Amino acid sequence: MDIEEQPLEYSFDIVCVYNNKQVLDDVFLPYYINNKNDALFRLHPVDNRQNIFESAVEAFNSVLPECLGKWILFSHQDVALLSEHWLEQCADMLYTLSNWAVAGVAGMVPEGETNEQRGRSVVRTGVSLEVQEWWPWGNEITASTKVQTVDELLFIIPRALLQQLPFDGSTCDSWHLYAVDYSLSAKEALGLDTYVLPLLVYHQSSGIRKKRLQIVLSLGPLPHSYYKTLRKVLIKHRSAYKFIFTTCSHWHTGCPLVFQRIWKLTVGFYELILRKFRHMFSSAKTIQ
Repeated sequence: MDIEEQPLEYSFDIVCVYNNKQVLDDVFLPYYINNKNDALFRLHPVDNRQNIFESAVEAFNSVLPECLGKWILFSHQDVALLSEHWLEQCADMLYTLSNWAVAGVAGMVPEGETNEQRGRSVVRTGVSLEVQEWWPWGNEITASTKVQTVDELLFIIPRALLQQLPFDGSTCDSWHLYAVDYSLSAKEALGLDTYVLPLLVYHQSSGIRKKRLQIVLSLGPLPHSYYKTLRKVLIKHRSAYKFIFTTCSHWHTGCPLVFQRIWKLTVGFYELILRKFRHMFSSAKTIQ
């Protein structure tokens, strides 16, 4: 199913919710400040430094009535577009897609044994733009690639589709998994696909901030609100999917989430110990 609409004056509405003005200024804004093409985009920064909004969906909904372009691009404040003509290239790629609902820059396919094998992206990450490296799971793509879900760091939805199928603020009532849920919902409700585009972006990241004891006590490295939302996403899509694949992990929709968290934590620590043992063994052989 293709979403048809009359041509509008510009292509993209750029929606970014921020709670750190310095990061917004240093990472997100430079591309848009330097791009003077008024026929290409309109910028909609959403200031949440005072925690006015309790969820991403609530924040998005506050500016969606102002969005009049063909596509709406949702971005984290710590994401930078790494090509001078990124939006122009993106528009060209979107016009070649058919039957699509969501296009992102990092996503997961169902095939593969690990997250690293399932990941599709050309994302760079690191503590600053000057210190960049490839995302731990990249499997670089050179063409638009169909995936099950995309990561929330940057994704695009046709405006006309979003009017027809709004974000589910009841399921996604925090700051997590709203792009994952939308990808799954659009497929279930309308048969529309999700893609990852081969467009280079930078995502500022300093990795997991929890200490090991905190990870053990909270049954995982992610915030409590992530798992709370995840449980609702799994229940919502249980009848349509056996597994849901996200950039954080894969999840079985029919198994209690608490058991999955314990299992992943156990396997994670086993693999950590195994890697350390292998490193010690390799170092001992080198010394000999």
